[in-house]
Amino acid sequence: MVQTDSSWLGAFRSGDSAAFGKLVDDSRPALGQFLRRIAASTEDVEDIVQETYLRVYENREDFDPQFSVKTWMYTIAPNVLRDRARRRTARPEPPAEPAFDNGRPDRKLEARELAERVRTLIQSLPEGQREVFTLYRYEGLSYADIGRTIGISVGAVKAHMHHALKKIREGLHRLGYPS
Repeated sequence: MVQTDSSWLGAFRSGDSAAFGKLVDDSRPALGQFLRRIAASTEDVEDIVQETYLRVYENREDFDPQFSVKTWMYTIAPNVLRDRARRRTARPEPPAEPAFDNGRPDRKLEARELAERVRTLIQSLPEGQREVFTLYRYEGLSYADIGRTIGISVGAVKAHMHHALKKIREGLHRLGYPS
């Protein structure tokens, strides 16, 4: 993500299209990865990224420089995703598989199986819990940034996170994994 992201958008807002190009180039990998974690189809990710940047461009004058561009784009992208989901009923794709195999083939298989079970549990979470969990765990946003991104209070973010973690733990326990 762009180091001084709001300064890039500030330059873009002043008519510097090269600055917006730099913003897009620098933020595209992280935005794409975020969307791959929450989108129903990875085939749609590039379209959603493009539409997100189109909305950033069209609404550049609405950007509030007191917030980060990352937070702003992470607000727009899920809205684009939701708009598409309304048009066709889609389920978000689970996050990428974690790497914790210690180099042993049997551990790799166990890790893949556990990762698949965790992905299934995350996918089964209600949308709000899944979105909060993904933004916190995989995108590294703070509770305050998550609240601003999806338009809920920090207390609601904490509640969603608490319930998401509880459901994941309970699901793993039901599958025979120790608490």
